[in-house]
Amino acid sequence: MDLFSSDRISGDCDKTGVKGFCCPIGTVCYYNGIDTALTCINAYGSSAPAYPSSTSGVVPSATPVANTEAEVVYSPQNAWSTSNTAPSCAEESSMRVTSTLNASVSFNYSGPSVMVHTITSPTGGVFAVFIDGFNTTSTLDTFSSSSSSQAPSLPLCYPTQYPPVLVPPPDMEMKDSHTITLVYVGPSPNAPAGTESSVQFDAFAIPDFSKVLSPLTSSAMEGNRMMWQGGFIATLVTIGLLQILIVTFGY
Repeated sequence: MDLFSSDRISGDCDKTGVKGFCCPIGTVCYYNGIDTALTCINAYGSSAPAYPSSTSGVVPSATPVANTEAEVVYSPQNAWSTSNTAPSCAEESSMRVTSTLNASVSFNYSGPSVMVHTITSPTGGVFAVFIDGFNTTSTLDTFSSSSSSQAPSLPLCYPTQYPPVLVPPPDMEMKDSHTITLVYVGPSPNAPAGTESSVQFDAFAIPDFSKVLSPLTSSAMEGNRMMWQGGFIATLVTIGLLQILIVTFGY
């Protein structure tokens, strides 16, 4: 088991033996070795599913929230335009685009996390990630180089999931309802100097943890049961050997 955090470059969690999956910051990865189920366990013993890392190209089952829904709030509204040239991999048929500093998009959600779908490009800029009005210091960088020799190269359609964040709100675990706000803060540090940047927002989505947790929970419980049984049997064997020694040698 490993304690680790996730980032957009090295967060593929290969060190757990399950490529392409990560656990939120502050949790332990539990891999039972029976199947590919990876469970994240926090300090309270609660389990949550591992989520695909940003580099894996795999996304969990989720309920999409279109960028045209009333629950998705743009501020200021006139800073955002609509682009009807969405790529085929996008969740929506149109994108919302801004190049205005401090323009934001917000969404209220319930549950442990939320997914964000964006479109990357050689002019992609950076979102700062706020949760419940708190600056998590995490960023969502949508820059992707058009040159294979220049890093980073990201998927055109780029799904991310929050948490994990670098600095979570202090009371986040105590609440079920949250607000995520993405604030455009300018060009990517990876972009060439002088690059004019913008961000393309595709959609939000709510991960369906019930579908992910059911097989993971059963596998994790089976793994724990096997470890407990193994330890119990080993204890019985040890006690039996001690009894034999006492009877035979009079210890």
